Amino acid sequence: MNKWQEQYKQKLMSAEDAVKLIKPGAYCCAPIGVGEPPALLEAMVDCEGLTDVKVSQMIANQKLRYLDPEYSNRFRHISWFTAGASRAAVQEGRADFVPCFYHEIPMFHRDYWEHDVFFATVSRMDKHGWFSFGAAVSEAHAMMSKSKCVILEVNNHMPRVLGNSMVHISEIDALIENHT
Repeated sequence: MNKWQEQYKQKLMSAEDAVKLIKPGAYCCAPIGVGEPPALLEAMVDCEGLTDVKVSQMIANQKLRYLDPEYSNRFRHISWFTAGASRAAVQEGRADFVPCFYHEIPMFHRDYWEHDVFFATVSRMDKHGWFSFGAAVSEAHAMMSKSKCVILEVNNHMPRVLGNSMVHISEIDALIENHT
């Protein structure tokens, strides 16, 4: 076992334990579409005492429980486009909308926001300790660069995309596996 595999093993935990790293009042962010970490977002709802959490995401890909009206007193979604699973929440006033141009989103995250937690779905790790943001790379690095805590959801079905889409095991605080 190499040192990267050892770090993987040390940082691997359940989704339930990983969301305990999120504190009440946290500002969280996740990448667009398939970069959305469904197991972490679902576990967040079941985490007792987790309140006043903001989740910033360009477009919520899946209709997950934290978007349900019954959890609006604990979670607030911040949408960059009024499309996808968060549209109803925005229309009903349970979520916020930040109007912007798509190409400006990395700059907004890099230059204007501090994030408490960044979570994302990534490809499996290679032998050198690198994961890929896969098909959700557009704003991922900008979000991650301003985050105090990084939690990754490893999914063997996320394609490995080369280029500026890589994140190293040494840059993360925790990871879970969810191969849906």
